[in-house]
Amino acid sequence: MEDASLPLAGKLVLLIEEDTFLAGYVRDGIAGAGGQIVGPARTIEEAEGLAARMRHPPFAVVASTSLFDADGGRLNGAVQSLRAPVLLLQKEVRAGPIERGPHDTLVAPFAAYQVVDHLRRLADAPAVAR
Repeated sequence: MEDASLPLAGKLVLLIEEDTFLAGYVRDGIAGAGGQIVGPARTIEEAEGLAARMRHPPFAVVASTSLFDADGGRLNGAVQSLRAPVLLLQKEVRAGPIERGPHDTLVAPFAAYQVVDHLRRLADAPAVAR
């Protein structure tokens, strides 16, 4: 039986966030829910390196929109190769919509429990072929 207090128990999450405080805040929230963190990657290059070296695909990717949108979508390609759902964290207000595909986005201000709740819903969703 799964522990309800640890909804992400054993789930591997790749964290891509350049802001040190926010990375720690999100990491602690996911870890507190039982998730295992890879990262945080703080640059596109670090994220690409982590993605390339992963032996097992992550359960999910949590990424900063600042890095995800930078450099013509280069990071999007690396993340897509992992075939994992993506939750984007947007800290700044944008002047118009940006096409990011099927990814969920949390817009600041948000709390760590909201990140965990989004990931928990992914865990509760019926399995989909990846």
